[in-house]
Amino acid sequence: MSAITDRASAVIMLADAKAVRQAVGQGIFIRSAKPDIEIRSADGEIVIPVSELTASAGGSGVQLSAEKTWTFVGDVAVIENADAFWRFELVMPQVDLAVLSGGNMSTRLVQWLGSPEMARCRIVHWGDYDPVGVYQYVRLLDACSGRVEAFAPPEVDELLPKCGKRRLVTRQPKYLDRIREHAADPFVHRMIELFDKHRRGLEQEALLHPTVAEVE
Repeated sequence: MSAITDRASAVIMLADAKAVRQAVGQGIFIRSAKPDIEIRSADGEIVIPVSELTASAGGSGVQLSAEKTWTFVGDVAVIENADAFWRFELVMPQVDLAVLSGGNMSTRLVQWLGSPEMARCRIVHWGDYDPVGVYQYVRLLDACSGRVEAFAPPEVDELLPKCGKRRLVTRQPKYLDRIREHAADPFVHRMIELFDKHRRGLEQEALLHPTVAEVE
């Protein structure tokens, strides 16, 4: 099994591509609403003009793999869901670079954000306000100690009981137990109190609604 290093070989030898847990590479979407934002390859040879590509094509993509990694300096928003990613500047205009993380972040993405190449970045996590989303924040805390914060304006506390879904808490007991182990963190503590009180979670897209975004 140790000789099988890619999914093509896993299909041929084991008839199961997923026997190799991590694919050869991972593509990630990135955007910026600020001018002159670039991301560079770790060796400095490749420069991706993120601002230009966002203006012309909506964003860009890069590959994370053993052969390709990237370096950046600035404020990076790690955003869980696609709609929030494509419209992040409505609520987070101060952020230099937005990265689409998906629901449960890959190990490769977490490792990249915690790597020396990204050590000069401040990470702002913006996910759903539910146990799974909060757990992604906890994972970043572990990987990027001292430079991570959560995006959770006061409106979250008002919207969660009004617009939240019960199943976002009731169907995530495993993750709720996990985040309780990190209740010393102020953001985690705040979210646990909301989950316990209302038994609901809130999808991040709520903050994009005009009546909310205008307040921010």
